[in-house]
Amino acid sequence: MSYPQQSFQAVEMQSPGQQPGNQTPDLLAMIWRWKWLPVLGVLLGLAVGLLVWIQMPKQYLAVARIQVVTPRGNDLPFASLDDGNGAILGRADDVEIIKSSTVLRNAIEIGRLDSKPAVGLRGDELMNWLRNKKRLTVRPGTKEIATSIVDVMFRCDNAELAADIVSSIVAGYEQFITQEANLLSRDVLEKLARFQDEYDKRAKFAKEEYLRLNKATALIRVSNGEFKDLDSESLLEANRKLGELGSKITSYKSAIAMATQQMERDPKSAEMILQHLARVTKDSLLLRDDPLAQRKKVDDYRDIERDSQRLRIERLDPLIDKQKALLGRYAEGHPQVTEVTSLIESLQERIKVMEEQENQALAERTKVLEGMNIENIDPAERLSIVLGSMDQELRSLKEEEEDLKRQASVFQKRSKEQQDLIVQLEVIRKEMDYISESAKELSNALERLNMGTGYGSKMMKKLEIPSQGFEDGPFLWKYLLLSGFVGACLFTCLAYLLELADRSYRGPEEIATDLGVPILGHIQMSNLSRKDRKDEKIDLSMVTYHKAKSTAAEAFRGVRTSIYFGNQAGSIKVIQVTSPVPGDGKSTVAANLAISMAQSGRRTLLLDCDMRRPRLAKLIGVREDIGLTNILAGKLKIEEAIQTTAVANMDIMTCGRRPGNPAELLLSDDFVDVVNALRDQYDYIIMDTPPILAVSDPANASACSDGIILTLRLRRNLRPIAIRAAQMLQSVNANLLGVVINGVTGRGGYGYGGYRYDGSRTSAGYGGYGYAGTYGYGDYYSSSMAESVETREGSRPRSSNGQIPPVEN
Repeated sequence: MSYPQQSFQAVEMQSPGQQPGNQTPDLLAMIWRWKWLPVLGVLLGLAVGLLVWIQMPKQYLAVARIQVVTPRGNDLPFASLDDGNGAILGRADDVEIIKSSTVLRNAIEIGRLDSKPAVGLRGDELMNWLRNKKRLTVRPGTKEIATSIVDVMFRCDNAELAADIVSSIVAGYEQFITQEANLLSRDVLEKLARFQDEYDKRAKFAKEEYLRLNKATALIRVSNGEFKDLDSESLLEANRKLGELGSKITSYKSAIAMATQQMERDPKSAEMILQHLARVTKDSLLLRDDPLAQRKKVDDYRDIERDSQRLRIERLDPLIDKQKALLGRYAEGHPQVTEVTSLIESLQERIKVMEEQENQALAERTKVLEGMNIENIDPAERLSIVLGSMDQELRSLKEEEEDLKRQASVFQKRSKEQQDLIVQLEVIRKEMDYISESAKELSNALERLNMGTGYGSKMMKKLEIPSQGFEDGPFLWKYLLLSGFVGACLFTCLAYLLELADRSYRGPEEIATDLGVPILGHIQMSNLSRKDRKDEKIDLSMVTYHKAKSTAAEAFRGVRTSIYFGNQAGSIKVIQVTSPVPGDGKSTVAANLAISMAQSGRRTLLLDCDMRRPRLAKLIGVREDIGLTNILAGKLKIEEAIQTTAVANMDIMTCGRRPGNPAELLLSDDFVDVVNALRDQYDYIIMDTPPILAVSDPANASACSDGIILTLRLRRNLRPIAIRAAQMLQSVNANLLGVVINGVTGRGGYGYGGYRYDGSRTSAGYGGYGYAGTYGYGDYYSSSMAESVETREGSRPRSSNGQIPPVEN
């Protein structure tokens, strides 16, 4: 099976484990992976539901349908009858009444339910049994809001008993509303009689109050029953005259001021000023004309305006008429008569003063006309005479204005009192009308109620009364449906918990997301036989050599292509291959990758840096006694330690004799010098190192590598192992190129099928941390085979990026 290849430059680099490994699983994918659990839950639920249904007794339902109506008369004001405490007459909802204890007690007595052997209950136990919601149901018969139909239903395990109980409840409710009807009739009669007495008292009091106020007021009653306030009319007239006087006084003041200022500026404009004053004062004497017109002007000038006469006609005469009207109704000492008389006397004195002033003004004008020739008088002198006359008239107008203001104040005060009185009389009159109408309604209601009892009470009609209940369960399909659904939900929750506890990877995208690097390739398990072997020395796991056209070999070439694609700049030559724990096949991946690179024409060196458990010599079929440790010990030169292989363009440098201090050797300057010397001789150097979580050797060797490939074998609990390995490489600033998934079987893949290990193969798991037992070093350091290789004191390796790795303690 082929897998898509992916370049390590195509995925944005991020810190390993940034996203939590136990992400919330996809619900559909989770159900598909654990589909046998919901199916098992449904089957168990169906079995339980069937067992429960078999144990359940049959139930029978009896239904009675009744109609409850409340006839009301249009002329009987039930909604407006107050019992004195603010409570409105009415009844509770019929549904609640039927389920009440009162109706159920009536039903027990009518149907003698406490004596039926099928019930076997008495007293409160029987009451609670009847009121159980699973047995007794009362609801409206239709969905309409204003429906009068009510359904009464009872459910039990006896068909005849269910029908008897429903019939008894209907009869109990009928008895209840009959009793209520009698009580309602008596109660309404008493309340109506009490309300009628109350209305009679209120009507009598309102009438007496109306007569008292009407007698105490000076208002004049018009034909339509309304009242007329003379003071308000007098106030309006006084305000109108005040407005006219104010306008006239303003015009006089303005004209006098203008004439004075104009004369001061231009004494020769007297004629023009006189014409203007003539228009203001409407006095034609101020204008020049022919002799006849002048004579007429003199006569008009002599005939002054009689304001006293106007005041007498407009003010005094109406007050005298009002005084006569009041004297026809009240005695002379009445307050209103006294007030009107006082106003009359005040006006008479005012008119007398005004007549004296008018006579004096007439005498002065006559004297003026006698002492001068009006036709030949100088305009300036005439203007002076006119201004003096206008000034005198202005003072007279101001006095008249003050008098009108005093009168208006009196009229305003009295008008307010009269208006308040009118409002009181109108309120009392409306209340009298309302009391009269209510009294008529109460009288009619009493007459109708006295004709018979039960008026306005509820009436019940029996529409359907059952003789026997019909079967109403239990239904098998309901139990099966509910139990199957509950079982599926419970086992789906169990599958969800198992999914959360599963720490394996479900797809390649999860690995790339968790580790922050791309997946370079997926290596399938090879099934080569001996007939496929080309060279007896080379191990059958070297699939790229023995069967170069196989699917597994193509997968290694895909890894090679990904590396080439990411190394277009040529900066990556030394590639380190490691794994999180033992058993991931890192050595096999390193050897096959080196062979595939050599087959592409690149000079390649396979360098075995796993000094604890070297395997490359056996895989390639070369000597294992000479290699890297011999160079570091100074016993061999680099050229002497390099061995040729059966693969063209590929050489190998094995580990050599296993040292006792592998970690120190990989930290030494000699190791750095060896790697740097090899860089100049080969295009690519594939360096096999121990597992990163088992020992510190890979972290030490990473300082000399240009990039690291992390080999993973699919297994349980792979997620935390892979994340920890990537974090350790990141902590030493290693350049993690990507991940190679090793050991993929035909069942491995994407989607809902899972992305899991082959359960038939063993795996080390986190046992890699117990390195001595798992990695074959239980007695390594005590063995005489291991000897320390001396290195220069204080030597430390330097990486290509200048970082110095930590020294192992």
